[in-house]
Amino acid sequence: MLIEVPSSDSKAVIVESESGDVSGEMGAFSPGEIVAKANITLEAAIQQAGDIAALLAKSLKPVLANTVEAEFGLKFSAKAGIYIASADSECTFKIKLVWNKES
Repeated sequence: MLIEVPSSDSKAVIVESESGDVSGEMGAFSPGEIVAKANITLEAAIQQAGDIAALLAKSLKPVLANTVEAEFGLKFSAKAGIYIASADSECTFKIKLVWNKES
């Protein structure tokens, strides 16, 4: 099913979501039909991803390795907005962060 995610410039992005993400009685819907509108803007979702990245950077800073990588996936839900996807599932956005230790 498809979810419309609004943005602050009055445009919207359409994302695919799992069928259990919308509450209430939906009935049947056609493939490709937008069936819900997200309760979070695209900018707010990206800000949340940035907050997660900043927390990871702070937490991983003491690691003594020359290179540290962290990867996580984000999914959209009409009910929950954006959330971290489980490691074995598809995600809407895949984010890979790499820190290189300065010499």
